[in-house]
Amino acid sequence: MVLGARHVGFVVVNMAFSARFYEGLGFEPEGPVATESGLTASTLVGIEGVTIRTLKMSLRQSKESIWRESGFRLELIEYVAPLSLKLNTEKNNVVGKGHICLTVDNLMEAIRLVINLGGSAPFNSVHGPSGEPLVSYVLDPNGIPIELSEHVV
Repeated sequence: MVLGARHVGFVVVNMAFSARFYEGLGFEPEGPVATESGLTASTLVGIEGVTIRTLKMSLRQSKESIWRESGFRLELIEYVAPLSLKLNTEKNNVVGKGHICLTVDNLMEAIRLVINLGGSAPFNSVHGPSGEPLVSYVLDPNGIPIELSEHVV
C-alpha cells in the first residue's frame, strides 16, 4: 500500500545550471550534491559502471508551500558516466515523459522568470476545463516540461 510520495526525479545535463534554475523558481537544496557509484547504484538504475550525481530540493517555506508541508522533493539526477542523454523529442505524448506542476501566484510573471532563468515557453497559456485556473507548459533548460498553474483565490 502506498503511504505517500517522496520525490519526483528528473535527469539533467548539467547539475549546477539546473540547480540554479530551480533555485530561481523557489526551490532550495536540502544538502550538498551526492555522488553515487558502485554495485548499488548500477543495480538500482540498471547501468553497469554508472556514476550519478543527485541533488534533492524542496520549496522554500511560504504560506502557499503545500509541497514543503507534505515532505515532497524534487530530485535532480546527472549521469556522469555514462553521460546523461537528452530526450530527442519535444512531443508531450511520448510514453514515460513526465512533467512537474507548480502553483504560481502570477502566471505571466512566472513565465518571464522561467525564460530569464534559461528555460523556454513554446506553448500558449489556456484556462483549465472549468475556466480556471490559467495554466501553461514551459520547459526547463533540459527540456523538462513544467506545468505552471495560476493560484485561484
